[in-house]
Amino acid sequence: MCHLNLKTNEERQEYYLEISFYDFKTNQKLPLEISEGNINLKKSNALSRYVFFNSESFYALDSEGKGIITKVDISINKDEENVK
Repeated sequence: MCHLNLKTNEERQEYYLEISFYDFKTNQKLPLEISEGNINLKKSNALSRYVFFNSESFYALDSEGKGIITKVDISINKDEENVK
């Protein structure tokens, strides 16, 4: 089980996280998707030089031993309050 803590001191959300799952054999997207945060920071929505984007994927086995590709996309707002 995975637990993510994305709390900040700010009331506004300074991130957007999207996790998608794909079948390893067919590369077909599975019906489960997890997303949280400010949708305005999603890569297709945010065209700012102050938004950092990263995308990673990894392979895992589900409880039945089937292969799953997990893709994690994250956007972080790097405005003046977040950059030091």
